Amino acid sequence: MPRMNNKLYIAILLGASILIHFLFFGKPNEVVFDEVWYGRHVNDYINSTFHFDGHPPLGRMTIAGFAKLAGYEPESSFENISEEYPDRQYLTLRFLPTLAGTILPIIIYLIILELGMAPIAAFAGGMLMVLENSFVAQSRLLLMDSSLILYEFASLFFYLRYRNHKKIYMLFLSGILAGCAFSVKWVGLSSIALPILFEGFNMLAEI
Repeated sequence: MPRMNNKLYIAILLGASILIHFLFFGKPNEVVFDEVWYGRHVNDYINSTFHFDGHPPLGRMTIAGFAKLAGYEPESSFENISEEYPDRQYLTLRFLPTLAGTILPIIIYLIILELGMAPIAAFAGGMLMVLENSFVAQSRLLLMDSSLILYEFASLFFYLRYRNHKKIYMLFLSGILAGCAFSVKWVGLSSIALPILFEGFNMLAEI
């Protein structure tokens, strides 16, 4: 198919993803689920306050750095789930997770193309990701999973590019993104293990 079709599919996916993820952005105006922990961690990073974090810090530190640049002033205590936010500053904290959720369907589209499928199949896969309710819901909140999953699938995409095109910088980018996934949550270690397993099986097959 002409290359323009790929651009058109990506444009439609991106437009739909922006609409789905940012429509009614900020609702509900209260602390939801693990925002009660992540919000405290972000505030602590901004205030240079010591705290214990059970996961690697990249996700929280990225949001804290973005919030600091955006002029965020920690006012919400994040003491209790369902606590109403005192102002609209919490939108700054939810922006990056929502943006990660918005970008992921494009990465899914590109991965399916790298697997050798037709653009229409890749478009269908990307649109299914746009409409996946549980992921949309969590990516609109101050949670770490959307950035974790984005790093993981972006790492997989560059690994597949490396397998298909044998350009070493693709493998380097895959490793960097896998390291980012691992630096958001421990479960991101799977992003590092998967290419190692694939390459290991390939080496065994050649013996």
